[in-house]
Amino acid sequence: MTDAFAELGLERRPWLDPQTIRSRYHELAARAHPDKAGGDEAVLVRLNSARRTLSSHGLRLSHLAALAFPGSLPPPAPAPDWDVFLRVATVAGEAKSAAEKKARASSALETAVAATKISALKNELSNVERLTAAHRAELESATREADRTWPSTGPDVLWKLAEQWTFWNRWNEALREAETLLASA
Repeated sequence: MTDAFAELGLERRPWLDPQTIRSRYHELAARAHPDKAGGDEAVLVRLNSARRTLSSHGLRLSHLAALAFPGSLPPPAPAPDWDVFLRVATVAGEAKSAAEKKARASSALETAVAATKISALKNELSNVERLTAAHRAELESATREADRTWPSTGPDVLWKLAEQWTFWNRWNEALREAETLLASA
């Protein structure tokens, strides 16, 4: 397994400052770019992969767990926060449905009904975004705590945080998609 931390010359830690990752990547990528004298495309590919891994909290934490605790396996997947999960799924599904209804509307009344529903969904989307922002803040705090106690942080903590970040990323993607649908409807 390639060590993404070593590729970017960064210390193995649960928390890395996003700006540090970007800066280090740009510094190394500028030297390795194939259009530069002495550049190496294979090195650039490895740097791109390392940046993707380390820039994602979930990928970084699972990568760190695999590197620091060889042979450790993720515990059974933890359950997501069901309240957040259901609210995200509901608003995302309703946004898709409302956008489709508005697109198919064949009368002024159908268009007005769809527009009213879309307005209500935009408000609900804002509420769910606040909920997921609070969830993200909790995850950031827990990840920083794991970093503070590193290297005594165990693999179970890293795997659990990685999975929770994965849930959050999926929720965030669903909300961004719903936001796009509602904005264009």
